[in-house]
Order: sequence, then C-alpha cells, then structure tokens
Amino acid sequence: MKNVFAVASVLAIAAGASASFSEMEMQTQSWAFPLSPGNDTVTFNKFDTMGGTRVLKGVLLEIDGSMQASITAENNSVIPVNNFAVSLTGIVDINVGPLSGGLGIIANSPIVAVSATDNGGIPNGMGLDFHNFGTVSGNDSDSAFGFPLPIWIGPGTIMGAVSGSGGFAAQGTSDATINFDNFGASGTAKLTYFFDAVPTPGSAALLGLAGLVSIRRRRF
Repeated sequence: MKNVFAVASVLAIAAGASASFSEMEMQTQSWAFPLSPGNDTVTFNKFDTMGGTRVLKGVLLEIDGSMQASITAENNSVIPVNNFAVSLTGIVDINVGPLSGGLGIIANSPIVAVSATDNGGIPNGMGLDFHNFGTVSGNDSDSAFGFPLPIWIGPGTIMGAVSGSGGFAAQGTSDATINFDNFGASGTAKLTYFFDAVPTPGSAALLGLAGLVSIRRRRF
C-alpha cells in the first residue's frame, strides 16, 4: 500500500508541475546481495530525445525488495519459553543520479513454545528446546520523483548503487542460539521516463498543409 500511495502522489505532482505528458518509457533491473552488509549496482539507459522529437517531463524511481533467511533457534535458558520467536530487521538504500529511495524491512517468525534447555543432552536440532523456523521473510517498497535534469538525458547509461544491512533478535528469552543460512536481500529497481512526443518540422508542416486542404474542401 505504501508504494501505491507514493506513486499516486508523485504522479499528481508531476501532472501539476508540467502541462502534461503523453508517453512513458520504463526500465526494470534486478538486484541482490547477501547480508550483512551487502551491495549491488543497477544500470539504466539515459533518456534518448531521438533528435529532439521527445521532451522529458519527469523521472520516477521505484524500488521493491525483500529480506529473508533460513533460521533455526535453540533455547539456552533453564526456563521454558511460550513465546519463542525470531525477528529480522534490515534497511536497503538506492541512489540513482539525484533520486534516492529506502526500504525498512521487518520480518517476524511464527511464535512457538519450546522447553527449557536440555543442556546439550540432546544434539542440536533434535531436542524439545529447539525449533526450525524455516524461511523467514519480509518486504517493503518506496519511490521518488524527479524533474528533468541534464544528467538523465543523452547517450550512455546512468548507474545506481544499492546497499543494505540487516540484523536479528530473539523473542521470549535472552539466552538462545540462533543459526542463519542464506541471509540476504533482493528485489527490483524501476526507472520510468515521462515525456511528450514533439512532431518533427517536416511532419508539422504536413499536418498544417492537411488542415489547410481540409478547410478549403469544406468551403467548396
């Protein structure tokens, strides 16, 4: 929902700030990295005016991402725990030219009950003080709108930097052994150019001539 409202807001700003835009061009790139920390790059083509026949009106950057890990945990407390759980928290930042966005991701495992520690009497992963939470994941999205700047226009590409970090915490006990596998973040970054198409001088002249011919025909 956050992204829906954000996109609606930036599009409303874009429509109000410029007369209108008739067309759009979208590019989507994937990113991924292990945590923590981690980073990746995304590459977008700059806006091509096609010889002045297209005028850039605005740029929208959107980022969607998820954080996930395979988690097992063992209660090391001498007290049974009825609300044993693990939570993940992470942040992801993206910067593409003058535009930036950020994700704040929270992922919570199911809440389970585990016994008091067996003090290693049963191997890890087999006792009643142990639980396999499987894959725990969460996601978030963000967007940012920018107005036309020279950095967006021309041949070549524009690079984007994506970086993130994450952590974890146990719930229900302060004494636990938590094991992580495949702890990482992944998602997509989308860049949308909003623009107006401008008729070439030759086509504009032909359109004017066609209109003139039409008027003359109606007069006879």
